Amino acid sequence: DRRWKAEQLSINLQSLQSHASAVKPELLQVMKKYEHLLEARSIIPTPINIDSAPKKLRKGLSGTNWASKKRPQLEWMQNQIRCVLESHPDFGKRKLSILDIGGGKGFLANLLGGSIQDVEINVVDISVGAIKNGEMKAKRLNVPVNYQVADASSVGLDVNADVVVALHACGHLSDVALAHAVHRDAGFVICPCCYNSNPHLRVPSSTQIVSEWLGLPDNDWMALKLLAEVQGNFPLASKAIGVICALRAQAVEGKSGAKRAV
Repeated sequence: DRRWKAEQLSINLQSLQSHASAVKPELLQVMKKYEHLLEARSIIPTPINIDSAPKKLRKGLSGTNWASKKRPQLEWMQNQIRCVLESHPDFGKRKLSILDIGGGKGFLANLLGGSIQDVEINVVDISVGAIKNGEMKAKRLNVPVNYQVADASSVGLDVNADVVVALHACGHLSDVALAHAVHRDAGFVICPCCYNSNPHLRVPSSTQIVSEWLGLPDNDWMALKLLAEVQGNFPLASKAIGVICALRAQAVEGKSGAKRAV
């Protein structure tokens, strides 16, 4: 929590002008090429009703990273995943399965395992330490969650899924998770972050680089990711994030042959 507060203070002390002036004109030109996607695929806010969410998480101290960021994120994800599960045509007819990509620490998976009945939950993470951490928490909480050390970008990942989830799917891990959902004809709830992270990851179903899978030049993809992480210019970063989400939605629709909500 002390580190989080220090990071927040650092961001607050940074000059808006210094960051705004650092944006190169050619990056903005790339943005203009894809802005039209926002008209058809605008981001729709989906606030969580905290009162309706199962009380499975500790409250934490007011003002801490857990209370102000982590817990609300987990509650929002829990609510969205429950809605996607309930909309599945086989809901209530058989046990549905959830695949959590990169969730080795178990914050989300263990919450789902303790609050949603009659589901199979599988977690895949490349980090041995994270998987061990999540497994220990699952045993302590006595929740039915399966953990597996594996590379989610591997073509040979053999895990069933009716819904693919990923919280803080850093950079290209979001695209890896989306590809798993498309490959399995599964629903998905994916929360992206850190857009420039994991640039080495490829789409598992085709081993394409992410820009090819999304259908745009690699230089344009790199420019949009840079704009999404611009500090001190929230409207610009938000627009770039919206464009990236729209590109991902377009790719999913084109490859699955059906419209899905992102």
